[in-house]
Amino acid sequence: MYLICCSQANGAHGTTLLCEGFGTLWPNCPSTVYIQHGSDGLIKCYFPQSQRIFWYDSTSRNARPIISLEGGRKAGPGVSDGKYDILNNGSLLIRNTTFNDERTYRVIVIVSNTSTFTVDQTVVIYANTQTTVLSTNVCGEDSSCIVTKMSTPLVCREAKTGPNTLLTWTRITSDGTRLAEATRYMSFDGSLYETYISTNVTINLKDRVVVYICTSTINIPFKPVRQIVVMVEDEDKDFTTSALLPTYYREYDDVKLLCTNDNPLYLVWKRKVNVTNYVTIGYYYKGTSKVSEPGYELGEDGSLLIKRFSYQQEGEYICIYNSGNEEDTRQYHIKSVVTPASPTPSIVGCLEAASDCTFNVTTSGYLTCFVEGVRPIVHPTWDFTGQSSSPITFSQPQLIVRSVASVFNVYLTTYYTITTGGEWQAPISQCPAVLDMKF
Repeated sequence: MYLICCSQANGAHGTTLLCEGFGTLWPNCPSTVYIQHGSDGLIKCYFPQSQRIFWYDSTSRNARPIISLEGGRKAGPGVSDGKYDILNNGSLLIRNTTFNDERTYRVIVIVSNTSTFTVDQTVVIYANTQTTVLSTNVCGEDSSCIVTKMSTPLVCREAKTGPNTLLTWTRITSDGTRLAEATRYMSFDGSLYETYISTNVTINLKDRVVVYICTSTINIPFKPVRQIVVMVEDEDKDFTTSALLPTYYREYDDVKLLCTNDNPLYLVWKRKVNVTNYVTIGYYYKGTSKVSEPGYELGEDGSLLIKRFSYQQEGEYICIYNSGNEEDTRQYHIKSVVTPASPTPSIVGCLEAASDCTFNVTTSGYLTCFVEGVRPIVHPTWDFTGQSSSPITFSQPQLIVRSVASVFNVYLTTYYTITTGGEWQAPISQCPAVLDMKF
């Protein structure tokens, strides 16, 4: 009599059931063997000193053996059609497995005329997770996406899969995380399965953004769980905004906009494109982020990162975030600054390095102060020292702004009139250009 001890191993040729015998005979084998669809599966048992071994593809009493081994000779329909083979130690080989091979197999081992034992072994066939295709009707095969609120259901689909695949929809809002009510259905093309799950999108009164997650699980040890994250935004709901003074950053500096100091569950970054509309830049869910606009990145904490900030990225930004119990927002208004090559305004006709200069003028003309290569637009003003006691008057100031690539050239021109003859000097102390900004 022998003790039969069994263990399970996975190899290149399928799943193997290892059984070694000693002592008193005892059929104590694992109940399940997992085999990948399309591969050869081996139920490997070691039956020492057995005289006859019979394998069945059913546990019915009326079943006939599919293959047998007696005195070293193999017999049965499994031998003739090539579907099965039996090794000298009694192991059963199942070739080119399909889902039709998923069943409980029975082996009867006759050791002697007075010693017989039976072992039932369940075989589970699973689809190759490298070839299965998980997708949704809004994200395609992408692992995540963001969409606007929709009237049609969200549909998640897994193709080229098996009957053991389970799809679920999970809904995450400020009210918590719950399984969404859903409808499931499955089809079979004779070789592989295709399974679907659909749910209707609902958004509560408190949230502008909710998250739906399609999860694919398979009841197979060590097989990964796969997910697709769908963020749904109700653009009909307003978010609270306020008028903000701009914060200035030097052009080509790296800019980081923090969304929240809390640990956000999910968030969405948007940029204002006109009076009422915002465009989505990117989104973040549980440490995973995706950016849809070039020139931006999202940090591990959900912060918006702008590399080499330029005037094209100026504007108003808003982050809509949810930490798991409520939705909130954070706003920014940012502008770029370019310092001109000459940090002080210049006067046409004066050398840049001169602290003062003298003009030979007629009875009237124009005086121009300018700042070139600056951003944003500055507003220079004339400061005429001693004008009240001089025979010269100034009038008709005119500001001219010219755009040159990403910067501006600013000119301030004024008309002067001299009301007396002879030589006369009127000092002009400064033409300051003031820019009130916060860095």
